[in-house]
Amino acid sequence: MQHTSSPRPARWGLGLVPLLLAFAAAQGLAPSSPNPVAAPLPATPPGLVTLTPTGTVTPIATEPLEVLGVAEGAGLFAVRAVGGSVVKLYDAGSGRLVREVRLQSEVLLSVPPAITPDGRWLAVALTPDPATREGRLGLFSTTDPVYGFFLRSAGLRDSVSLAISPDGTRLAVGNRNNYVQLWNLSTRQRMNTLKAATEPRALAFSPDGRYFMPQFRGQKTTQLLLAAGGEPARSLPVAGGQFAVADLLVAGPGRALSLATGAAVPLPAYLAGGASLHGFDKGAKRALVTVPGTEKGIVFLELRDVLSGATLARQPVPALFAFSPRLMPGGNHALLGDGAGGLRLLALR
Repeated sequence: MQHTSSPRPARWGLGLVPLLLAFAAAQGLAPSSPNPVAAPLPATPPGLVTLTPTGTVTPIATEPLEVLGVAEGAGLFAVRAVGGSVVKLYDAGSGRLVREVRLQSEVLLSVPPAITPDGRWLAVALTPDPATREGRLGLFSTTDPVYGFFLRSAGLRDSVSLAISPDGTRLAVGNRNNYVQLWNLSTRQRMNTLKAATEPRALAFSPDGRYFMPQFRGQKTTQLLLAAGGEPARSLPVAGGQFAVADLLVAGPGRALSLATGAAVPLPAYLAGGASLHGFDKGAKRALVTVPGTEKGIVFLELRDVLSGATLARQPVPALFAFSPRLMPGGNHALLGDGAGGLRLLALR
């Protein structure tokens, strides 16, 4: 349930590693050896490849892709080929392609679009206004080739990143000229501009949408803004981190800060055992984490209960597949990279 502008993104135990490595090599996901050994894969339904006795993975695509976001309210996730003009929306539970959205010629493809929580709109950066040369952003429909409205401002030129709040009412815009803007999409007014000495590297909203956190390259402290009004909340004495439930910032291995006070607090139970956090489901009741495996090149992907920290599902996966996994809104599937830019949707058991 983490909302961030950083796009990207996914498996085994003793005796099964050779089969996984053979599968990865066959898919172009691992370096090939001079004499590769092909291992037969078990018979599976079309479009599915069995990776464990209890889990299946749905190949989304094998081309280099970027994840544009998850529309939690619609149960969709959006991806495109890196820098591509076609955005594809997939069902977050089945991996089924729902529809394709072809972006208009005025869209700046170098800026990844951001999808609204209801899945109805894509925030896109556009070429400057032909008359005024102001920067422009648009909300483009995912069902019809029309724009809902435009934002125009000189400060929107040179935009490089976009992120939308969990309630769909706030748009964060990163600019290559070392600042970030926060916009109210309901009033279409700019709420705040936060300047720094370097370019922004990430834009994130807390799972409950209360806080907005821009992160700049090389920063030593992190500024929190209140998303409701855009005013500063507090400065945290860390270089960055990841929002966590409840009202926490995970600022590195074994370190968590309270968003309310900025003070150091114990890690929550769902991050015990050296777990790395990768997000939450729609209700923030389940967390997706990874923990080190006992074999080289293997990590465990775990679904944990947020309140108790109990493990609800545990899947051993090759580390090659576990880069930046995302938990889908329903809390039963994870979107994973395949080590070569492609994506896989894994059912968690």
